[in-house]
Amino acid sequence: MFPELRSASDLDAAFRHVVDAHSRAGLEPPPEPHTPAPLAMGTAAEALHTAVELLEMARLVHLSPAFAVFSGVTAVALAAGVGYAEIAHAWEEHARRGMVVDHEQIMGALRYILGRIPDPDRAGVEVRFGTHVRDGANNAEAFERTHPEAFQRLRDEVRAHHQEGMRAGLLDRGGEADVRLRCEQDVVVRMGFEEAKELRSHDPVTFEARRRAVEQMHGALDAGRAARVRG
Repeated sequence: MFPELRSASDLDAAFRHVVDAHSRAGLEPPPEPHTPAPLAMGTAAEALHTAVELLEMARLVHLSPAFAVFSGVTAVALAAGVGYAEIAHAWEEHARRGMVVDHEQIMGALRYILGRIPDPDRAGVEVRFGTHVRDGANNAEAFERTHPEAFQRLRDEVRAHHQEGMRAGLLDRGGEADVRLRCEQDVVVRMGFEEAKELRSHDPVTFEARRRAVEQMHGALDAGRAARVRG
């Protein structure tokens, strides 16, 4: 069932629906992989085992039978613990990679909705964006054909969020607390804001024209509200 679109988390759910994601991926990328502590534990266990063997071979120490048995049991226990932890880490990494694939497909669907990939089957799309992004754009195109009303609702919501960020960037409102919070919480708003900043750097003439247009629109809206109040 296609979700209601009331928040950024609803957008994540909608995009998962569009690309048929098999994880809880969203517009935010999944966390980077980390180096688990069990690897350090494994290294320590191997070092202990190797040290004991070297000491025995060099006859630098004389281990008592009890200590030898204790060392053997300890090494086996450490190895078993390390092995279990590494298996758990492997499953965790497998799940994370699945989230990466789903996230890239979601970003492909987002690019399609924003018109950045209007034709996913066009030559060069896969080379430029990658297979998973291209697949996500294809999924969005198919969803548009099979569920036009739901797709239109999603498109309208995505464009509204993007335009919100773009307006904030054009009006240089990045220092305002509410704008910073919206950019932190909503990937699409942040994307619009960052694109406005990039436009200012690379095409100041177009940036200034869009900024004036936004200011004029806000001025017209304010004038209309004032006229209704007076009336």
